Amino acid sequence: MGRTNVEVETLTVFDNVKVPPSDRVFLAGEYDFAASYGLTFALFHRFTAISYRAALADIVLGYAKLFAEYNDVEGASHIRRDIVDIITYKEYLVSSAIASAERCIRDPNAGICIPNPIYTNVGKLTANAKYLDAIKDMIDVAGGLLADIPSTSELNNPTEEKYLVKYLVGKRGGRTQGSGLGSSR
Repeated sequence: MGRTNVEVETLTVFDNVKVPPSDRVFLAGEYDFAASYGLTFALFHRFTAISYRAALADIVLGYAKLFAEYNDVEGASHIRRDIVDIITYKEYLVSSAIASAERCIRDPNAGICIPNPIYTNVGKLTANAKYLDAIKDMIDVAGGLLADIPSTSELNNPTEEKYLVKYLVGKRGGRTQGSGLGSSR
């Protein structure tokens, strides 16, 4: 049985916690630094988010292009527009990540480079605001099949399989290799 509910966010409560040796404690009463410490963590977290969202956008783009090819609609203007929107989203995130790193702020005391907060925050805002648009574009290119693709039980049901084989053909009647559609039993 697969998991039916996967949590990706948590609330962590520390109650009756043993404090590690002092050399492993980040702040011990230095409350003046707590805000900057928290903000710096958030900044690095946002920087990694725009980086991994750019990689995720590559996957979304690949699927969209693959669906367009399978459906033989690569040349349709509305399909090309959706694919260009996904490319724009991806490249905006890549540009934000590069600008955040290239225009970093070097901390003179620690000697580390901190991502540029303006480029990082603008990139993260765009990553969140436009992510669902990129997914919607991919679903539109897929013709809705991505959102309501048949389940394994439907693919393995001989009664339903005959209709799936008949109607879920791709470009020039081809079938997706390894899908099980049209396989002999």
